[in-house]
Amino acid sequence: MSISVTIDDQPVVKRIFDTGDGHMNSEFFLSLPPGRATLKARAGDGTLRQFEFDVPTPGHRWAVLSYWASAAYYAPKFTWNVSDERPHFF
Repeated sequence: MSISVTIDDQPVVKRIFDTGDGHMNSEFFLSLPPGRATLKARAGDGTLRQFEFDVPTPGHRWAVLSYWASAAYYAPKFTWNVSDERPHFF
């Protein structure tokens, strides 16, 4: 699935993700200025979401953007989760 992501209208990710069995994790490390930011995510199927978040100073913040699609259960969607702790994927 083709997915593009911008933060404050600046491109940060644009690539095709091979979903395989439906689960895939990729890490992207970004350095953002402190303050309020807007993330926009768009999938190749037209799914579009916008999320606002705060970038702290000093400190780190981790975020997980997930794309979900299952024609049998729900319409395609993005979810967004921000945390002070690094996420763990199994």
